[in-house]
Amino acid sequence: MSETLEAIIESDKIETFRQIVREKQYQEIDGVTIDMQTANLVCNVYDKLNEKNREKLMNLPFHVIGRLCWDLV
Repeated sequence: MSETLEAIIESDKIETFRQIVREKQYQEIDGVTIDMQTANLVCNVYDKLNEKNREKLMNLPFHVIGRLCWDLV
């Protein structure tokens, strides 16, 4: 995958989590229900990571991102 395509995918995923927080409404994404609390946690963890780890996090499937962030806190 090209770097620009990966950046678009990464920004789309984090933007989806930010949208859930903004709207205060859960969403079902790829068959996984993401609630507001999990989305907020993912956004906070993402904001604290360096660029290299942000890319790694956003390359994971949605259900793994949520579980990993909960395991970190």
